Amino acid sequence: PPTCLPHPQDMRFVCHDARNQYSERWQVEMKYAPMSEPLFCLGSVLPPCCMSMYVRHKVLYEDMNHYVCCGGFFPCSGRMGEQNAPMLCLCLVSFICFPTSVMTSRAILQDEMQVQNSECDNCLISFMVAMQYLSCVCNIAACLTGSEELHSAAAAVDCVAEFSYCSVCACMQVQHVAQIKYRAANPGAVKVALGVPPVQVAPGQQVPMQR
Repeated sequence: PPTCLPHPQDMRFVCHDARNQYSERWQVEMKYAPMSEPLFCLGSVLPPCCMSMYVRHKVLYEDMNHYVCCGGFFPCSGRMGEQNAPMLCLCLVSFICFPTSVMTSRAILQDEMQVQNSECDNCLISFMVAMQYLSCVCNIAACLTGSEELHSAAAAVDCVAEFSYCSVCACMQVQHVAQIKYRAANPGAVKVALGVPPVQVAPGQQVPMQR
C-alpha cells in the first residue's frame, strides 16, 4: 500500500458536490455490476454485512492499523477505542450500521482515486433513499389513521424499499471490489499517493494530510 495513506485523525468530510467533480469513473457502472461479478453480487445480497467487512478490509490494503470508525467522517470517529480492537469495531459497524459501512468504503475509494458517480449511479442511490423515506412516511400515516388501505399501501412500499435497498447496496459493493482490483493492478490510479489533493472541499474543512 502507499506509505502516505491519510492518518485516521486527519480524515475530514469532502462535500458531495466536490466528489461529483472528480475526474475518474468507476471501473464498473452500478447498472452493470450484477453481470460483472454475479457471485459476489449474490453474496452481497445474502450475507451483506460480512461482505461489507471484507470490502472495508480490502479498501484499507488489509492493514487494520489504518482503521478508524466510519472512515473518520463522523464526530465519533477515532474516539470509540477502535485502535484497540479494529476488527471488532468493523464487525459492529458492519452489522449495526450497515448502510454507513458501505458508504464509508465508497467515500474512501472515491477520495483516494478521485472517482465520481455516473448519473445512473446517483439516480439509483437517490431512488433507494427516497423509497426508504416514503416507506417511513406511509407507515406513520397508516399508524395515525388506522386505515387498512394505507396499511396495505405501506406494506407494498416497504417491499419496494427493501428490494431497492438490498439490490443497490449489493451493486455498490461489487463496484467497490472492481475498483479495488483495478487499484491493485494500477498503483498510479491512487491520486492521493501522487500528492494530488481532492477538489474543492466544504468551507472550514481540510484536505486529508499526507503521511
